[in-house]
Amino acid sequence: MLQLNLEENCLQGSGAAEVVKGLWCCKDLSKLNIAHNHIDFSDFSKVAKVLPGLKYLKQLNLEGNVCAEKDVQKVERSMPNLIEVRVSYMKRPSKLKTPKSKKKEQPGLREDLRRLRSERLADKRELTRHRLQRERDNKALTSLRQQQVADRRKIEELNSSLIDLDFLLLRRLDEEKEKSTKHAAELRDLEKINKSYLYQIQQLEYQSTAGRSLASLAYEARERIVRDTAELRSQLAVLTEKYTRQTEEYNALKAKTRHAVKRRHQSVAETERLRHTLSEFPGINLVDLYDDIEAEGSEQEGQEEE
Repeated sequence: MLQLNLEENCLQGSGAAEVVKGLWCCKDLSKLNIAHNHIDFSDFSKVAKVLPGLKYLKQLNLEGNVCAEKDVQKVERSMPNLIEVRVSYMKRPSKLKTPKSKKKEQPGLREDLRRLRSERLADKRELTRHRLQRERDNKALTSLRQQQVADRRKIEELNSSLIDLDFLLLRRLDEEKEKSTKHAAELRDLEKINKSYLYQIQQLEYQSTAGRSLASLAYEARERIVRDTAELRSQLAVLTEKYTRQTEEYNALKAKTRHAVKRRHQSVAETERLRHTLSEFPGINLVDLYDDIEAEGSEQEGQEEE
């Protein structure tokens, strides 16, 4: 079972409510500690509305926050699995009435008070601005982490598909290699047959010169040999063309395989570089930077496809 400690994190009501909403999907969360934060009466109602979403929560610590008893009771009724609730009830802060002084005020006191009030308001505005900026940064970082998880899953799927493609291409290369070896053997056999026919032609020509009685027989044999040679040459040309075409397909398939392996290495290197770069900026808003990088990657992929 998981436990989450958010004690003394300067969380206000809206921030704590967003955190609780983000924990709805966590079924293993059994203990939540949000003690000593800046949650007052008006903000605790926001937290009380989203706490019932933690159906499996058993222990809740709200000490040090300004909580209304009726809101805490409502939370206890809506969460049947809740076993322990630690809370310290505080009274609403009442406005202090300053007694009217009968003495005359000092001449520079009013200006000092006015200056202190203006400085206090400026500090409050600055704190509010920092809090809002921190909330925006947290949301941006959360979305960026989710996008990183999605990209990591996509990269794993692409790696698995590339591995399958590598195995398929290697098998195809082996098949093409076997075919080319077979065709080379057939070509060698045809060359042997051609040499044997040429030798027969030479023998017949020699016999024809030996006597005129064998001239007609040699002539017929020569015609038959020429005809058979023409047929064999046509078959040899067809097989040579087929072997050339298969060799070109084999070379194209090898080039595609090298290109796919190169793209896979580039994708892995780009992912590692992006992960390293994002890990160096944990506290700033990097959504725009990630969008630019993603747009550049999509543009590069489009150029490679063209």
